[in-house]
Amino acid sequence: MLPSGLHKMSEADLKKLTVDAFPLSGRRAALWNNVTAFVAHLKRHKLACDIWIDGSFLTQKIDPDDVDFVLDFAIQTIETATPAQEDFLHQVGSHAFYANEKLHSFIMFHAPIIHGQHAEGVRLHGQWMSDFGISLVKKTPKGIALLEVR
Repeated sequence: MLPSGLHKMSEADLKKLTVDAFPLSGRRAALWNNVTAFVAHLKRHKLACDIWIDGSFLTQKIDPDDVDFVLDFAIQTIETATPAQEDFLHQVGSHAFYANEKLHSFIMFHAPIIHGQHAEGVRLHGQWMSDFGISLVKKTPKGIALLEVR
């Protein structure tokens, strides 16, 4: 659905692309509601991040099974997390939102070049760009939707 690369989108534009364009879908609206509830949790916990969205939710499949995404946090957000934020991040990293909400979630981070974890952040970004940016079936480049949460 999207050309190769990252595509920053508003919630409204992402909804048009993934839900409104599929009036015959019996699942997309429910999955979208789960995504927006998840974003509300992030905002309530004051966890700013970028969400890279991938998977069948970004394809032409009428009724995708789930929504795959990786959250990209500034390393400072993770290092200074409150206990409530840490608990939420643990839930995200342990796929706690998959069983009921069908949100397949992962975490990565980015760090300044002088930070000891900078290289690991670069490695993670490369891994997710490869994992999400290449079609598993066709082995061709594909796009990733990027939703900013502030």
